[in-house]
Amino acid sequence: MYLQQMIELFTQLNYPETLIKENLLPILQGRVFHERKTLLHKNEIPKELHFVAKGYGRVSYLNDDQQTITARFVKPVESLNLNQDFLKQIPSPVRLEVYKESYVYTITYENFSKLYDNDHQFKKAITLLLAKQLYDKARDAEILKISKLKFARILAYLPYYPDLKTHASNPEIASKLGISSTTVWRYFNNKK
Repeated sequence: MYLQQMIELFTQLNYPETLIKENLLPILQGRVFHERKTLLHKNEIPKELHFVAKGYGRVSYLNDDQQTITARFVKPVESLNLNQDFLKQIPSPVRLEVYKESYVYTITYENFSKLYDNDHQFKKAITLLLAKQLYDKARDAEILKISKLKFARILAYLPYYPDLKTHASNPEIASKLGISSTTVWRYFNNKK
């Protein structure tokens, strides 16, 4: 259904289209979620790698006060969990979920590791994808650091996630940006 997006993503990562079609597409499994769905609970070992094709995903954790904090949002053609937990098969400290009306591609760890171990160009593409994710994390951290004004954080963050508000709640956005949900509510109500 959204295979072209995956082809474009991996082509941008210098993975040849012929290899995408031969090696990657056969191991991708697509699933649609009509309701919000948790794909991985805290302390579970991630057995699948997830790519959001449509909709949004969310990575969250509990802080010391047992409040749920959004670590990051995941938009289409981004991976929810290409990280050390998946690569090393260790318990995850975070929870992964997708919002309603999402379409997600998954690759089992077994299929991923076979392709990763046997296809040098796929390994390079995954390395580039990890580098992009690190860049995105650094960008998000900079937005939080340099934007002391609360509305400025929203203004700096939303261009990267333009339709986030149609998926995420005010408290979820607020927890990501380190501001109050009232501030998020005011921002979106003033835009109307």
